[in-house]
Amino acid sequence: MKLISKASECSIRIFISCEFDNNLGALIIEGEPAADELLYAWDNILTEFIDLSGTEMPEITKQKKINALYSRIERAKSCFFILNENIRYIKTSVFTELLPQAFEAIERLRKIGISLVFNNDINDLHTQVQNAQTREKLKEVQLEELLKDFNQFITDSTANKKVSYSIKTFYEQLNSLEALGFKIDEERTSVARLAVMISSARQMTNKVHTN
Repeated sequence: MKLISKASECSIRIFISCEFDNNLGALIIEGEPAADELLYAWDNILTEFIDLSGTEMPEITKQKKINALYSRIERAKSCFFILNENIRYIKTSVFTELLPQAFEAIERLRKIGISLVFNNDINDLHTQVQNAQTREKLKEVQLEELLKDFNQFITDSTANKKVSYSIKTFYEQLNSLEALGFKIDEERTSVARLAVMISSARQMTNKVHTN
């Protein structure tokens, strides 16, 4: 499996497809990644774009938090499923020991802050998994709260006629950059390069205003 996961690898065209068309599949180079893997890659790209451009983008910042939490929840769910199935098979004597996939799931959970320890006691592991799943339900509540906050933000922005980060404003930004002399090709220009252009344009504008 191969994914575009860096701003330097992501063209403007792909960025538009992901951000405004909700088509994260545009990041796939080969293979069939899980939804949480796509979100993780997209979150990396957004983070780099914001950091390099130095732009405050409330919508994207909120979206990043939602994506990151959703990705964590989905990753945890997939790992819990693998472990629960393996435990069930052992308890019904289909398997006699944990499979490599179960140990991989334990390691993946560790990387997102969920610690499980297998001491050759399948009942103890089962209890640990159940307790971890109960704790993770709080993450789902947090996700619901973030989604409500995001929806309210969009509603308020629309009601107050604030500028939102839409495909229209994005293209207006591209037009402004081209008017300043920057060369942009949607297929060839990476969003990392675009972010640097945005930062440079801001510095140019600020310099003019201070002179």
